[in-house]
Amino acid sequence: YRFSGREDRPLKRAVEKIAEFARSVTGADNQERWLGPSEALLFRANRMFRFDLYFKAPRVEDLFKATQAVKKMALELEIDLVVDVDPYNS
Repeated sequence: YRFSGREDRPLKRAVEKIAEFARSVTGADNQERWLGPSEALLFRANRMFRFDLYFKAPRVEDLFKATQAVKKMALELEIDLVVDVDPYNS
């Protein structure tokens, strides 16, 4: 998941909150499957800051559940979100 916003500190706090919520929704069995949040490789571009959060899921159902939780929180916190599913590197 890639989150972006105009201010880095508020964005970082919001992404940490989203990560905590997503971890709680996916359950204790999936805690080690979450990586991040961390600054994106291209942290700042076009006056926007970016943070990444990764989830590696063994089943499509787990990925769907995690994505729904992340989307819900991103909408509530009014944060731009891009979801990139990569079946080859998961």
